[in-house]
Amino acid sequence: MDVNKLPAPWREPVAGFIDYKRDDGCNERTLYAHFYWLGRFAHEIGKPPERVTADDLVSALAGQGSKAVRNKLRSAFTTFYRYMQQAGYRPDNPAAPLTPDRKPLVDVNKLPAPWREPVAGFIDYKRAGGCSDQTLRTRFYQLHRFAHEIGKPPERVTADDLVSALAGGRAQDSRKGLRNCFTTFYRYMQQAGYRPDNPAALLANMRRPQPHPKPCPDGYIRIALANASQAERLMILLAAECGLRRAEIAQVHHDDVITGIDGRRSLTVHGKGGKQRIVPLPNALADAIEATPGYLFPGRWEGHAEASYIGKHVSRLLPAGYGPHKLRHRFATVAYSQSHDMLAVSKALGHANTEVTQVYVALPDENLRALVNAATLTAEG
Repeated sequence: MDVNKLPAPWREPVAGFIDYKRDDGCNERTLYAHFYWLGRFAHEIGKPPERVTADDLVSALAGQGSKAVRNKLRSAFTTFYRYMQQAGYRPDNPAAPLTPDRKPLVDVNKLPAPWREPVAGFIDYKRAGGCSDQTLRTRFYQLHRFAHEIGKPPERVTADDLVSALAGGRAQDSRKGLRNCFTTFYRYMQQAGYRPDNPAALLANMRRPQPHPKPCPDGYIRIALANASQAERLMILLAAECGLRRAEIAQVHHDDVITGIDGRRSLTVHGKGGKQRIVPLPNALADAIEATPGYLFPGRWEGHAEASYIGKHVSRLLPAGYGPHKLRHRFATVAYSQSHDMLAVSKALGHANTEVTQVYVALPDENLRALVNAATLTAEG
């Protein structure tokens, strides 16, 4: 990156910005992207960075036809002008009002017209209550599918309609999730005054399905590790040896490693719903995370990678039917076989209760074999 290619007033602040970001652990690819977009803007705007206004930035963003390009340019603007303000080059930050082109969480326009307003209100109500984005997307998908199948407004749906939908050949897990969706949505409909009754009030409780854990065999994991890149090895080990979810792996950061008074290291895991937990780290994983500045798996332009990116890379290395989630099953099974402490395994996995954890644990064969051997009749004489 040659700052001499920039207009003269931009050289010193951009050089300082690049050094600042590099010291903060930013990878070279992201630094080059910021430098490219700032250089392009500097030549187009024709004024010093201290005199650039928020309107200048907005106009530059509006002139880009691609949302991907707008996001890259916006990222350069926000980080550069935050640095400009912090370093004393200017008292304000003209990029502060810029907002990203984020894809809406859900698109209510995909619903039949009578469903749009109540579903939009329901989503906002649940979000205000702290419901995670993933759960909100699931609820929207369930209501979207039901709305198109039932072919009537939500105010005219009956208890029989809901029962028929639940009995429609879905798996037990799916029926349980759909029942939860119906009960929360129609409770909101009643409370918000969309209808005087709640047709979901009498829906029967669903039994949790019998667990069918499927831990990934260690042989498959060893083959995957042999074929993996260094980054993919870390993804696999974080799932198999520490029990992390895809999204938790994606968020691992250099600063998340903590050292106890005994010198042993652990990882602060950023789990579902903003919850955190502490998981002990094997030394090799701790060394790898501490040796990486910033996020262990950085995003394409900034931040960290997506959960889907982790899932894609891990799944391609394992046989069909196995992925990061089955590596969590492997962790749970091994952890329980060594500790026989379901509560400890539940805490390590970030589960709210041990009932969920039982779905992950495959009882080791030798435990059952010992029971059978004890019950086996021996021949007399």
